[in-house]
Amino acid sequence: MKTNRPDYQIDKKDLTPEEIQEAYETANKACNYYKTSFEIYNIDREDIIQDAIYKVVKNFHTFRGESLFKTWVYRITCNTILNAITAAKTRCDEYKLRKEFVEEDVNEEEDYYNILFDFKDSSVESATLAQEKRDLVLKLIDELPDHLKYVITCRLKGVPYSTLAKNLGIHTGTVRTRVFAAKRLLMEKAKKYKEYF
Repeated sequence: MKTNRPDYQIDKKDLTPEEIQEAYETANKACNYYKTSFEIYNIDREDIIQDAIYKVVKNFHTFRGESLFKTWVYRITCNTILNAITAAKTRCDEYKLRKEFVEEDVNEEEDYYNILFDFKDSSVESATLAQEKRDLVLKLIDELPDHLKYVITCRLKGVPYSTLAKNLGIHTGTVRTRVFAAKRLLMEKAKKYKEYF
């Protein structure tokens, strides 16, 4: 629908059923270009279309008619899709990282809790005690705020500060500050478990 037609009213408040149908078809068409991403990141196409239509209806009062209605709907749909993909990538990365972190073999993994804390002599402790310590560190890390939990987990996995900064879109100094804050919080929380330290 072209907006520069003389009979088109820019100041109208609600969409007609025909305009909603046109918005649905445009959103559906925009989704065709992202089929692979939907499959990779397990994004529901109908949810995207529904979110896009909701945004179109909600923000219709902001449509100034400087472009075609279809173009405006298409842009809203693409932005909705890109936001969903970004969120899904973040969830996938965090899930994969956490899964790898938790599922590592205790015998093969780096003694990462000793990086954070000075545990009592681990050379004489039993495998059960080592597992308890490992579980304790995971529990303490899990209690951290998400932004600190993510950076400390990545650092313990050996992810460089520069890579973390790039992935999070923040400065390297900010990543270092968050790692320091996470370590400080972990040390505070660990005071309750004197038998391990």
